[in-house]
Amino acid sequence: MVSTLEFNTVMVLQHGQDKFAVLPSLLTEKTLGIGYRKNDSELGIWLTTYLAKIKQDGTFRRIENKWFRDPKWLKEL
Repeated sequence: MVSTLEFNTVMVLQHGQDKFAVLPSLLTEKTLGIGYRKNDSELGIWLTTYLAKIKQDGTFRRIENKWFRDPKWLKEL
């Protein structure tokens, strides 16, 4: 099965690496965006600044680890 990295990661967390595997490199790459009004430059600046800040202080990595590396949250489903 070919699917998104996020979906495949959840499948591995739920069912184990003996059932599913995630390839070491991506077949394709997708980008995500956040839509906001063209004339709302203040929001654009805030979003850019916020994302840079959470990447720099490690928050982005902690969020990524929580949802895509640590399976604890799956038990709450």
